[in-house]
Amino acid sequence: LVTSDVGGGSRVPLPPYDGPLPEEITDELGCPVDNGRITQGPHTGPSHGNTDAYDFGSPQETEVRATHGGYVAKLLDGVPLNQFCDGGTWCSFGNYVQLVGKNGDGEEFFTTYAHMMPGLAVDQTEQWVNKGQLLGYVDATGYTFGPCNGRKPPCVGTHLHYQYDGPGELELPPGCGGTSGVRPQP
Repeated sequence: LVTSDVGGGSRVPLPPYDGPLPEEITDELGCPVDNGRITQGPHTGPSHGNTDAYDFGSPQETEVRATHGGYVAKLLDGVPLNQFCDGGTWCSFGNYVQLVGKNGDGEEFFTTYAHMMPGLAVDQTEQWVNKGQLLGYVDATGYTFGPCNGRKPPCVGTHLHYQYDGPGELELPPGCGGTSGVRPQP
């Protein structure tokens, strides 16, 4: 059973995925953004307590790309900047895309790309995407707060929330988000 963090340290089972599973095996995940630094790592801080996820602080409109080939399992589009959606487990993600992939052992896993601008580059579930394909653009939809940079609080922090749910741990390639390829410890 694959579970996901919903904030505040709570984990819930992901809804069953009954769409197509990829034939393609994913041996190594790519980096979701070319322009961004890791601002929060896995299992840290108030929002990643039980989550294998990274936040990439990136300028608004930075391209977000698929880190593996897979099918779109879920998506939400149309959430305005700095506004929560009205109900449901995934509202804190704002506009997001969730992909399902398959690892070398034939096990399914999910990657979620959250807080993107309205107008995602993919528009339907069960749509196939290739590794490196454009999914959308970094923004601050859903639950996103960050440095004020001279503005009055509360302030919006544009970033990509990139989350892994499945067997094993998320490993970023060297150089992704300023990493050396060594997984940070909580």
